[in-house]
Amino acid sequence: MLQIAICEDNQQYLNQLVNSIEAILKKNNINGSVVYSSTNASDFERYIPESGANTFFLDIDLRASVTGYMLAEKIRKKDITAYIVFITGHFEFVLQAYKVNSFDFLIKPVTDDVLEECILRVYENYTILNNKHRYIEVKSGSSVYKLKIDNIVFIERLKRDTYIYLNNGKITCHESLESMERLLCNGSFIRCHKSFIANKFFISEIHHKDKLIVFETGHKCYLGRKYKKNLDI
Repeated sequence: MLQIAICEDNQQYLNQLVNSIEAILKKNNINGSVVYSSTNASDFERYIPESGANTFFLDIDLRASVTGYMLAEKIRKKDITAYIVFITGHFEFVLQAYKVNSFDFLIKPVTDDVLEECILRVYENYTILNNKHRYIEVKSGSSVYKLKIDNIVFIERLKRDTYIYLNNGKITCHESLESMERLLCNGSFIRCHKSFIANKFFISEIHHKDKLIVFETGHKCYLGRKYKKNLDI
């Protein structure tokens, strides 16, 4: 889950960033939220040690004794894997950004399209790294479940609900199948139907005539005609 914190000294622009980022997350079905925002660099600095955020959007020139670059140094000492994105009108700070291994450097004024492209790249990178540990996080109701990828048999989209069938149970959520494909980002999973994603390592039988896939667990799902080419197993 992307947990985003923002430090920007202009309150109006900060509000705009928060609104734009939240809209982008919702539009792309990205599991994430803005967990903290502030115009005060000192308050943000005090927030860092206790922060649960993993993604930071920082203005470099905060017109204070504490700069965005200084905040980035503290973030990097705490978390070597955090995503740091600088948003600034000062291109001359770009070399500083590289010194703290920033993920991106956006020049003001930042359009929503540029911001969206950045967030999508952050999320893609986060998902790939997360999948190396073989888990995904899924929100179901008021709970967030950490699911082991190797336990997912198949996924079904039915009306407004998405059902994740595990080898030991089932989770219901509202993620779209497109969002689930981005989350999984894994060669084990194939789109086999407009309403189904299958884990090919659980497939035991494929009945092309009946357009049916049977899994080792006894579960079944449909095979769409135009998705047959994906079944290279």
